[in-house]
Amino acid sequence: MNLRLVRHDEKSINNISKTKNSVNFLVEMKDDFGDHGIVSLLMLKEYKEKNGAFLDTFLMSCRVLGRDMESMIFIKLKQDLLKMGYNTLYAKFISGERNTPATKLLDNLNFDVDKHEKNITYYSVDIKSWKINNSNEIKKIYKL
Repeated sequence: MNLRLVRHDEKSINNISKTKNSVNFLVEMKDDFGDHGIVSLLMLKEYKEKNGAFLDTFLMSCRVLGRDMESMIFIKLKQDLLKMGYNTLYAKFISGERNTPATKLLDNLNFDVDKHEKNITYYSVDIKSWKINNSNEIKKIYKL
């Protein structure tokens, strides 16, 4: 799943990860079915608006969809953003043939729709009041 259909090369990943106040992490997953290895990549950078962060990249392997892994990832992200003093998280979903599974991701994570035009939907969420569905159940399953 690729939220914005943007593909990064090694150079652009390195540039984003070196950006001041960026948040970047890889997610590995192990469960009763085995070691799935790296299953997700998140890259965020400071947004033009004061105390805002922009979800530049959210990639997730289709091998782990449907296990509420997304909720666990965004719980961890919320914790990190609050520690860094961010107030708002902005995101953009670009609809395309190759990312159909991502269509409802941000809605399911309780982001607010700010604007919709053609195949692009702009989202934001107030980080402090952000409620992530099933967070208590997810925390019991996955170690954060």
